[in-house]
Amino acid sequence: MLTRLPHRIVIQTEARTEFEGGAYTTSWVTASTEWANVQLEDSMNATSETYSEDKKQQDTLLKVVTRQDVTLTNKNRILFDGEVLVVQSQADPTYRGRMKITKCRIENGT
Repeated sequence: MLTRLPHRIVIQTEARTEFEGGAYTTSWVTASTEWANVQLEDSMNATSETYSEDKKQQDTLLKVVTRQDVTLTNKNRILFDGEVLVVQSQADPTYRGRMKITKCRIENGT
């Protein structure tokens, strides 16, 4: 049974513009707008810690449930409720081809 999908998300794809000498800029292009169910990861795993430049950061982890035809990689990101979600992994939990669960973390702007 497919879960309810009450939230609207925007899926963006990374686009690089290269310059002479090998330099490039990264921009984000909207690929699609989809219905989803966005929720916090299980309470035991709702946060994780990462270390960047000797600073400890706590990341909030989310689970995004979408229909099967939504395929995401680390070259995508999700916009939801004013937040940027970084894609970490995606799987089909039932192997029946009905839905996908994407694990994401909220980007901290660093």
